[in-house]
Order: sequence, then C-alpha cells, then structure tokens
Amino acid sequence: GTGIELNIDELVVTLQNLTKQENDVDKLLVELGVPTVHISYEKAYYGTNAKEWIQVCDFLGVCTNKKKLTMTKMHAIMGHASTSSPYHNVTLENYVAVKEVLHDTEFEALLH
Repeated sequence: GTGIELNIDELVVTLQNLTKQENDVDKLLVELGVPTVHISYEKAYYGTNAKEWIQVCDFLGVCTNKKKLTMTKMHAIMGHASTSSPYHNVTLENYVAVKEVLHDTEFEALLH
C-alpha cells in the first residue's frame, strides 16, 4: 500500500454513520427543492466514457455537443485530476484487514 491505514475497530459503524449523514443531506436537499445531480466519482475520474461529465454538463445547462465530449478531452482539461490509484489494494496499507471487516456487510462492494 501507499501508507494509508484505516482504523478498522469502528469502520463499519463509521461507514453507517457517514451513509446516514449523506442520506439525511440528500433528503434535506429534496425537501428544500434544491436541484441536484448524482454521479459517480470513480466513473468520472476512472471511467472509460464521459457519461458522468455529460450528466454534469446537462445539469449545468452547458452541453453544446455531447458527442464530442470524451474522456481524453476531459483529462486534458481537468484542473483537479485524480492523484491516487483507483485500487484500494494499492492505496490501503491494511487492505486485507479492511476487506475482512467489510466482508458480508453492505459496504463490501466499496473495495475495488
């Protein structure tokens, strides 16, 4: 790994709390009528097509020619490109322990 080590003692509880907080914010945004768009960070930065970016552009009303929007072009213009590996077994020092803790939980699919 690259040295990132997650505290596994309360990992599942922490993830459950963060998920609840995120869901509460999403619910509040709906209640307040705040327009939102939901995309995947992983697909936006590591995907093979520009679908997530097209969704953002559509949401912002700035897409003029979707067929010309490609990941190659997006990577060329990104000011904040990803700086880490998309694979947790590379970035997490304690990947095996995290994988064991998340096994058979609703968060198991988060590891890639």
